[in-house]
Amino acid sequence: MVQADHHHPRSLADRVFYRFGYLIGSYPGYVILFFTLLTAICSLGLLNFGELNDIEEQFTPLDSPSWTEKNVFQEFIGHDGEPYGSKVFVQSRDGGTLLRPKEAEALVELIDYLENNVTVDKMGFRDLCTKACDTNDLVTFIFTALTQNISTLIDPRKPDPNLRLTYPTMKLLDKVIYVGDKFFGVDTTKSKSRNDRGGIINSVKLVEIGFQVFMKNASHKALMERWDTELWGAIQDINLNSDLLEIVFINQAMIANEVRRTGLSATPFLIACMVMFATFSLVTTSHPEENHPVAVIVGVLLPIFGITSSFGVLVGAFGLAYQPIVTVSIFLVLTVGIDDLYLIIAAWRSTDSKLAINDRLGETLVEAGPSITLTTLTNVLSFGVGAFTSTPAIQVFSIYTTVAIGVAFFYQVFLFGALLTIAPNRLACKGPKVLYSIQKFYHNFIRRLSRALASPNAPIAALLFWIVYSGVIYVGSSKMEVEMKADKVFLADSPVLKFINMEKKYLQNEADKVFLIVQNPGNLSDSNRRNEFLQFVHKLEILDDSSIGFQSTSLFLRPYKHYLEYNMVDKAVTGFMSFHEEPFTYTLLTQFLDENPHWRPAVHLNASACEVDHPSCIQEFLFTTAFRGSSNMSARAEILAKWRYLTTEYSDFNITAYNGRNYLCDQLTTVGSIAIATVLSTLVCLVIICIVFIGETGSILSALITVLSINAGVFAIMPLSGSLTYKKP
Repeated sequence: MVQADHHHPRSLADRVFYRFGYLIGSYPGYVILFFTLLTAICSLGLLNFGELNDIEEQFTPLDSPSWTEKNVFQEFIGHDGEPYGSKVFVQSRDGGTLLRPKEAEALVELIDYLENNVTVDKMGFRDLCTKACDTNDLVTFIFTALTQNISTLIDPRKPDPNLRLTYPTMKLLDKVIYVGDKFFGVDTTKSKSRNDRGGIINSVKLVEIGFQVFMKNASHKALMERWDTELWGAIQDINLNSDLLEIVFINQAMIANEVRRTGLSATPFLIACMVMFATFSLVTTSHPEENHPVAVIVGVLLPIFGITSSFGVLVGAFGLAYQPIVTVSIFLVLTVGIDDLYLIIAAWRSTDSKLAINDRLGETLVEAGPSITLTTLTNVLSFGVGAFTSTPAIQVFSIYTTVAIGVAFFYQVFLFGALLTIAPNRLACKGPKVLYSIQKFYHNFIRRLSRALASPNAPIAALLFWIVYSGVIYVGSSKMEVEMKADKVFLADSPVLKFINMEKKYLQNEADKVFLIVQNPGNLSDSNRRNEFLQFVHKLEILDDSSIGFQSTSLFLRPYKHYLEYNMVDKAVTGFMSFHEEPFTYTLLTQFLDENPHWRPAVHLNASACEVDHPSCIQEFLFTTAFRGSSNMSARAEILAKWRYLTTEYSDFNITAYNGRNYLCDQLTTVGSIAIATVLSTLVCLVIICIVFIGETGSILSALITVLSINAGVFAIMPLSGSLTYKKP
């Protein structure tokens, strides 16, 4: 039993804690009123509550190259407005080929229905679309032809010189078209015809239909968002009623909503956690002589009040948007706050109950204050370090957690301390008699445990345990794999999982596109400059085994070359070069794009410069080539590294390589270093705090070894249990 000893010299920390406890105990009503008003005022900030659910932006380090690549790509394609789109993937209900007549006819009807019958304010997709609205015409044309004469397309014995169903490119009238980004799950046989641009297609399991627009303004965006909602509803109805087709829908809005739903799904667990903590706290803090059931229940709730206040300030005053990952911090702060609750109750009961209330609370904080402060500072500094990382989601999570833990500390010390002092006769009561038996059992257990730990055999047992534990750490660490798995973010019933599973089966291991934005074309009239660029394209097409090759490349310079050869010879255009050189002029480029409008989005021109045949005619342009993707992000990261290295070799052209999964590759390559840096920073913070508050070398080393072994154990045991994949590439 701790008694007040005003004659014994106290340290500065003891005097500070005693003074705070004395003041709280002297004016508990004012303390409760102040914190109640503070909570109410701070909570008003939640009225400005906003969320960020973009996995790509929030989990990618700000200094990652993928940010620059994405910005360059979006700036290029956003030249005509903000891009907004949805994708629809169609497969047969029985998993067979879509080339069968009934399935082909159903697919054509589906495209027509989605483009024309799904409307908002009597406007369909074609009405809302501003540019490149014919992206689905290729699929419609091919499958319409299939329904009319399927044998002409797939039977190599009946060749049609104008229309051949080959993969990954096919000849359509006088054009060679790449279809690897539209058809998936393709099975082919080798063609014997020299005219064919690939293997003869035997079956197509999946077809992509795109609905992309470039939004002109906010009202246009609002219309498209409403149209997207109608599109999703129509697809759900079709999936329920169609016997032939199964449709998978995906867009960024759906992903954001599903990420948000994942965060909200933790709410029932939070309530269950609160009930569990309250029940456990009531049982474990019960005392045969002095109980505080009301104070304990309120004490369990106080961290939630602290979280509400801190979140309100961060959202309202600082405009820090909430993210689903912050949901985890609520559970962290709750456990830290309840740990403080136990320390305060234990210290309160160790003081002399005959002391004046304010004196007793002062002695309580002298006893519990240093421990609570030490753990709070450790947590605040450890999480606070995360606020300086370059990953936005980790920054936000760290800031929310750090502030909430700090605020919860004051709520527990001041508000819970005030609750212990007010009307003790009304808040305190004697516990049931069975608690005497429980208390006796507890003391006997602690006594025996203490004797066992102090026995001569204890070090041997501890050493054996450490050897086994180290073995578990070694085995678990060897099984860790670093891999980005998007399906871990979504709930089991999320429609996004259908897309992810389909993507693993068809998309990621087949053809995928890389977009190359050339921002400094230079003088392409110079054959050396032009050949140097074409050399870059060739190297890209044969980069490694993942490259599909020249037939997958979509580059306007190649058809423009043939266009020039025809027009400059037949029409004797001024600027025609000698017989031994390839003809090139900028003057026909505008005319070429007018006659071939599908190339226009890929080239940004200065029309006046084109008229005078000046190199500034082509300001920048975009081309694509395909590669065989992979569901393994480590393999994709290796491919991305090769793209980036190749673009640096031709840096004079200022080429940027962009793929929609670049950000995942960058996340993959940084997650290991971030994890290690976090653990090391935690250890550094712990050392600093231990030196300041403890100062004893043995205790500091023990604390460091304990924290390090706990972290190593957690990371090692999770792979063994199948809960974590964490292998460094």
